[in-house]
Amino acid sequence: MPKIKGFKGVIYNPKIIDDFKNVVAPPYDVISQEQRDAFYQMNPINVIRLILPKEEKGDTASNNKYTRAKKQLDAWLKDRTLVEDKKDAIYIYTMTYSDKGKKKTRVGFFSLMEATDFSKKIVLPHEKTHAGPKIDRMKLIKQVKSNLSPVFCLYEEKENKITDILNGVMKSQKPMIDVTIDNVTHRFWPLHCKKRIAIIQKIMKDKKVVIADGHHRYTVACNYKELMSKKPGYKGEADHAMTFFTNLDEPANVCVWPTHRLIKTKKDVSLETLKNKLGDIFDVKKYKSLSDLIKVMQKDKKINFGIHVKNGFLHISLKKEADLDSLITENRSKQWKRLDVAVLHSLVINKLLCLKLTEANVKYVKQAKEVLEDIRSGKYTIAFLMNPTKPKQVLEVAEQGDVMPQKSTYFYPKLLTGLVINRMGQ
Repeated sequence: MPKIKGFKGVIYNPKIIDDFKNVVAPPYDVISQEQRDAFYQMNPINVIRLILPKEEKGDTASNNKYTRAKKQLDAWLKDRTLVEDKKDAIYIYTMTYSDKGKKKTRVGFFSLMEATDFSKKIVLPHEKTHAGPKIDRMKLIKQVKSNLSPVFCLYEEKENKITDILNGVMKSQKPMIDVTIDNVTHRFWPLHCKKRIAIIQKIMKDKKVVIADGHHRYTVACNYKELMSKKPGYKGEADHAMTFFTNLDEPANVCVWPTHRLIKTKKDVSLETLKNKLGDIFDVKKYKSLSDLIKVMQKDKKINFGIHVKNGFLHISLKKEADLDSLITENRSKQWKRLDVAVLHSLVINKLLCLKLTEANVKYVKQAKEVLEDIRSGKYTIAFLMNPTKPKQVLEVAEQGDVMPQKSTYFYPKLLTGLVINRMGQ
């Protein structure tokens, strides 16, 4: 199963950083254009200059945003803005956050994990990847020769032996980084003890690992490994990908938010039309407000979701007698067919409503209030409100070799980029 090991992480020099808040950033793929500009203005040594370098007029094949990221990384290493750890380590990382009014702490660790093709079923994906982001990240990694951002993986361990080791370290020493950003407190410790690292390695050998976030990063790491392995004198420098691991069996570690869907159609869709098309398979009930709809969605234990159009709200709940195995005709596992989001895409959107999803007519949002604004403004005609995918379903579907529809999961909180970097040779 997964082969992990410690590494000499590259970190921001704590002797010159007054506030780590000013040098870290969210993952590159959740940063908007406006946010990128703000990070650029925040601090001249913010990690944004590495993970999302800007294009400039006159860029060429030899002088472009990717080569500028390499020059920036090299400069920061040379002037000791970034420093390399003297010993191999794994790095403990906790995120304390609020979920529905309850304070929770995710506990996990960074290490290197051998990059193996998905076909070997050592590392399991749960979502599809797309060509554009992979091309972009490959161009970047070829220049910086580093894992700038981690892959985020889940494993199962009911005994919590790894967490016990991590907790022991956290109790015995102060964190190297302790910073609160957007109401999430991030703490970071190095663990250099060879004995403890060896125990964690041994425990992880028997685990199934599923990617929560970072499918594109992991795929690029595998492709980069294959590319480098063909070069003369290669010594395995690119064999591993920097990965953050957390235990799926500890509820606080895995918080999944729903992702709602907004769709543009040529004509407005009425509640009556929806009831007629969906009523044979779903129990359909009108609601007066978004808050009332969300409440009933959260209480319903069956497959269910909400719909909002200009003239109101509907709660859609699968009838007990509905046979998903015959209704959903795709060659998919039972676990996949019992995902709310799969039922929505395959049965409701595609089959019953005959709607087509394209990049031009679909918008994905995290906050339900955005749904109200976009429907009222007329930007979109129909919205589907979702419950979050259950964390265990992520593992169950991945184990069947299935991948979920796009935007099936939004893991919260997002890992910070800039806590630690893995260099893969010069």
